[in-house]
Amino acid sequence: MLTRANKDINRKFTSGEEFQMNFKYWLNVDKTGKLGTLHSSLCSFRLLQETPFKGIERNKIDGGWFSFQSTFQAKEWLPKNFPHYQYQECSHCIHS
Repeated sequence: MLTRANKDINRKFTSGEEFQMNFKYWLNVDKTGKLGTLHSSLCSFRLLQETPFKGIERNKIDGGWFSFQSTFQAKEWLPKNFPHYQYQECSHCIHS
């Protein structure tokens, strides 16, 4: 039986999704909530493409999504680049 994660891996990826699969973790930086939430690459809550308000690997009006190879890298990066932002890990994909 295929899990949701396996189904995601086995389907054909667009170039944007394929790029995102090269990393283990994505940090969603939310400027309005002053929050950084870490997601796995397979999380259904991760952003698949840029929006007018949120960038991938860059900041926009509401924040951005940034890739990391480890949780440690993300935890170290957030306070250096966004002082006073709270760090959390996704309860859906990391703490499930």
